[in-house]
Amino acid sequence: MYEEMEEEYQQFLHDIEEAENALVFARYMDEDDYEDNYGNNKICEYQEKFAEKVEDWLREYKPGKYIVSRGWYIGVMTPDAARKRKISESSIEDMIVR
Repeated sequence: MYEEMEEEYQQFLHDIEEAENALVFARYMDEDDYEDNYGNNKICEYQEKFAEKVEDWLREYKPGKYIVSRGWYIGVMTPDAARKRKISESSIEDMIVR
């Protein structure tokens, strides 16, 4: 699962650099993509590792610009995109990467 996580991370880097500050919303590490090959505990473990890696990158290069959400997938989005998805202001404040 490490290799899959690294592929997703490279896709994140490509997406965010290609977008040049235009990345609004993206999904990574979707549980559905991996459940045939891995158990839920392993998927959750690597989703968390992926989210932490993304948060570290955002903290260094784009502080305050994105939030990272966790669930069936890892979502990376702008605060405005989160508002459009009806995420509460308090949740946005909790999830924004500073």
